[in-house]
Amino acid sequence: MKAALIIPHAEHGGRIELRDVDQPQPKAGEVLVRIEATAINRGEIGPRKAHRSGEPRGSGVEFAGEVVGLGDGASASLGLAVMGHCVTGANVEYLAVDQRLVMPKPAHWSWHEAAAFPNVYMTAHDAMVTNGRVKTDDVLLINAASSGVGMAAAHIARAMGVRTIIGSSRSTQKLTELSGLGFTHLVDLSREKLTERVQAIAPDHGVDLLLDSVGGGAITEHMQAMAILGRWVQIGRLGGMGGEINLDDLALKRLQLIGVTFRTRSMAERIACFQAMARDLGPLLGNDHMRPLVSQVFAFDQITEAQDHMVTNQHIGKIVIQVA
Repeated sequence: MKAALIIPHAEHGGRIELRDVDQPQPKAGEVLVRIEATAINRGEIGPRKAHRSGEPRGSGVEFAGEVVGLGDGASASLGLAVMGHCVTGANVEYLAVDQRLVMPKPAHWSWHEAAAFPNVYMTAHDAMVTNGRVKTDDVLLINAASSGVGMAAAHIARAMGVRTIIGSSRSTQKLTELSGLGFTHLVDLSREKLTERVQAIAPDHGVDLLLDSVGGGAITEHMQAMAILGRWVQIGRLGGMGGEINLDDLALKRLQLIGVTFRTRSMAERIACFQAMARDLGPLLGNDHMRPLVSQVFAFDQITEAQDHMVTNQHIGKIVIQVA
């Protein structure tokens, strides 16, 4: 079968090539999935470029396809259309994966939509529901609103009945395209001050739950926008790793600052996150607000081009790889 492998290069970093490898055999508790499509995530780009020595390794963490084989004890049905998550190596024609990391694909979704679902919706669910403990009456702020995680969080919040969902971005064009995609309010940070808009939306209150994918220089403004007893979930650092936190503001507002990542989680923890997402979101997948948005589809041998396109930040929605 064909697999997209990251080939190390000492000078330029890893490059992705399609190579022939043996088709895997599912172990106990695993299912064998014939992959139809996968999707690109920003977190895959840095490790690929940093792979300068060692053995070739797999790429990709999410997929959609059909169950075509079962390991001992696996209870899934042959022929079942599924979508799922793995630690790495999803960009292949066949994947053996723990059956607890797959869930049924909604019949009304395309393979491309299904491939765009697992990683960002699991990340958004873990940040907003499990760690952020979102409530329907929260004032929810999602920065980097046009990112895959940002849009997934808005979809989940809308489907769960959250009444105030604020999305922020510095791109006027992207905010225009986000209209009608789950947000109740959009803030153009190239023209407006976040704190002023938040006060206009939630007078004398502030943000109860912040899903922060920016970090960096936005920390001070976000701190000012938070409500007393607010929960601040730090997901990504698109705006930089560092910034100044006024500890007096943190204490006076009695804020909770919560960091989340999958990079330091065990397999058992990843499985628990996926199953929690499947449990909570599975019944909501018929909701129109929950449908993933696909920005562009690339061929299997164009994964590097797909990652390069992601770096330009021109897309709205997920970038998908057609495998089959």
